[in-house]
Order: sequence, then structure tokens, then C-alpha cells
Amino acid sequence: KNDHDGNLRHLVYQLERAVTCLDEDGGVGKMTVILDLFNYSSSNAPPMKTSRATLDILQNHYPERLSKFVIVHAPWIFYAFFKIISPFIDKVTASKILFIKDDAENTMATSVSLARIPSSILSPDLSTADANDALFFNPDIYFTQEGEEEQQTLMQQVRRETLHV
Repeated sequence: KNDHDGNLRHLVYQLERAVTCLDEDGGVGKMTVILDLFNYSSSNAPPMKTSRATLDILQNHYPERLSKFVIVHAPWIFYAFFKIISPFIDKVTASKILFIKDDAENTMATSVSLARIPSSILSPDLSTADANDALFFNPDIYFTQEGEEEQQTLMQQVRRETLHV
């Protein structure tokens, strides 16, 4: 939480991994980011400095990569935090932000393919997370070469399934 530089390195690492999964030749050049704030509180929120730097990175270094930024399960404290940082958000970027307060599954279905979303995001009750969630994040191999290859294979599989739906 308090490792400002580490958090920013992690953000850029994840964005670059996402960019490598895009298929611009196949017409997929933008990404949808889902921020799940289940269990978010002021005690685990990043410092304002990190939040502003994150916003700067997203707006100024990946401006045309963002299709939508979907925020789910946001508590009232996040809305207050968002109101503080919203003046710093570019108008084009702000138009891509979607807050989903209730009925995440039906609301999200209008924005993204549900096959591409771990079930634990659609239903934050941890007991409903299913085995498919492990496909999206396996901490044992996530940061290895094998993990990168597995992620690319998974994304290719999801693309194929999405095109056939």
C-alpha cells in the first residue's frame, strides 16, 4: 500500500502486459479496466500521491488505450476520494469512467463480455468465486515467463470464445 514506486512499477507492468495481449491487427486496440473496490477502505487506500501519479500515467502515457474504466463495489469513501481527484481527470478520460453500484452482472454485460470477467467480481461474496477465477490469476506463476505465456494463451482463448458467441 505505501510503496509508491513499487505500486507505480506494478501498474506499468500490468498495463504493458495488457497491451501485449491486445490484437490491433484483429481490431482490438483498446482495453477495458475493471477496478473492483470490494473491501476498499481508508485504511487500505493508496496515498494521494500514488493516486495522482496513477492518473497521470493512465492519462498521459496510455491515452488511446482505454476503452472503458469500470469501477465496481465502490463504497461511499471512494466516492468522496473520487470527488477530490476528479478535477484532475481529463474530460475525455472522465467520459470513459463507469461506476457500477448495483446489479454488476447485468450492468456490466452492456459494456464487456461477461466471459472475460472473473465471477468473484460479479458477485463479491467470496464463497461464490469459482474455479474459473484461477484462470485469471494464478499467483504461483503470474510473474514468471510461464505466467505471461499462460495469460496470452488465455486471452487468445477468450477472444475465440467471444467471437463465436
